[in-house]
Amino acid sequence: MQTGTGDELGWYSVWAQPSAAEEPPSLRPAMAHLRSLFDGPAFEPHVTVLGVGNRKVSLRQASLSLQSACRALAPYTCCLTRPSSGNTFYQCVYMLVDPSDKVVHANKVVQSIFEAEQLVDGPKSDYMPHLSLLYANLTEEHKKTAKVLVEEKYGSQLCNTEFHVSSLCLYSTDTSDKELVSWKKVAEFPLEG
Repeated sequence: MQTGTGDELGWYSVWAQPSAAEEPPSLRPAMAHLRSLFDGPAFEPHVTVLGVGNRKVSLRQASLSLQSACRALAPYTCCLTRPSSGNTFYQCVYMLVDPSDKVVHANKVVQSIFEAEQLVDGPKSDYMPHLSLLYANLTEEHKKTAKVLVEEKYGSQLCNTEFHVSSLCLYSTDTSDKELVSWKKVAEFPLEG
């Protein structure tokens, strides 16, 4: 799947998404509940494999690089471990993902290919695989409240759940768009390694 002409310059991210069949049943309800309480934007459940937002690149370049990475990667599994919170809008409240060898390997392969194609600069920080539940700018008190809500209401249904990753998606993700109205999937390739 690929949309557009390929010449569009934009900011792109690589996502691993659970299929509808493997998505934990309480995942979307938990995300919707948090959005209703804390006024966050809606987005598709995903684990970011690589954020490619440091400079604009062409859709064609990003798609070809992702396709190359997907040819080298075998399907793998993501396991949600526990809720946590961070210090940025895009890492407000999330489920940590077990940084298994295969999860970390996927990040390294994609990072390496995108670096070789000069679509991203070198790594800026350690990879922390996670599945965001809420994007928002919250106080520490509100983040704690949100995290406790996830633990108490959804924890038994989300912690230690797994989903299979058989493809990776390229999303247009302009991080200046805090409402996420411009965010969309622009390509998806199966893992063939």
